[in-house]
Amino acid sequence: MCRYAQSCAFISVIELPRIPAYCPKAKKNLKHPELLENYRYVCKDVPMDFISETSTEYLLSLRIVRIEIAPGIYENLITNLPDTEFDMDDLKELYHLRWSQENAYRDLKYPLCLKAFHSKKYTYIVQEVFARTIMHKWEVKNKFLLTFVKITHKQMFSNIFVALRKITAIKNCFLSNKPLQFSDKSLNIVSL
Repeated sequence: MCRYAQSCAFISVIELPRIPAYCPKAKKNLKHPELLENYRYVCKDVPMDFISETSTEYLLSLRIVRIEIAPGIYENLITNLPDTEFDMDDLKELYHLRWSQENAYRDLKYPLCLKAFHSKKYTYIVQEVFARTIMHKWEVKNKFLLTFVKITHKQMFSNIFVALRKITAIKNCFLSNKPLQFSDKSLNIVSL
């Protein structure tokens, strides 16, 4: 039985009868680096309709452009856009337009904890993103109100809903300028 059964990085597997086999994981420092060109990793889930079964090679033309985004600061771009339609100034403008979107993704990725997901399926990842976005918006919206409500660690999950109702009541009182009144003592409300 192979030790790394889940790994896809095998060079080869030798089956020996009635003897447990040990399959080492493939590393980048191969004994024969000249054979490295013969190996290609192709994901099994991606259809490769553009490569015929008879051809062994596929030509892909890429263009590497180095643009100066600030004095002394350069950025290397790899694109398949032809140079006849998009010159360096056009690419610089497109990169500049996209940069604000990249910053927005970065600014959302870390507060929403979107670096790692608990799911592997697309629909569950989308659900997780929406759930984190809703919770983040709720947290940002009610951050001011949460400073006035203290919740102890020993309170049960159901008391969280009581806290949410009280936060909503506090918000409504601020909007309508009415005094706060609560009958139960499950939460400590700090008066202003």
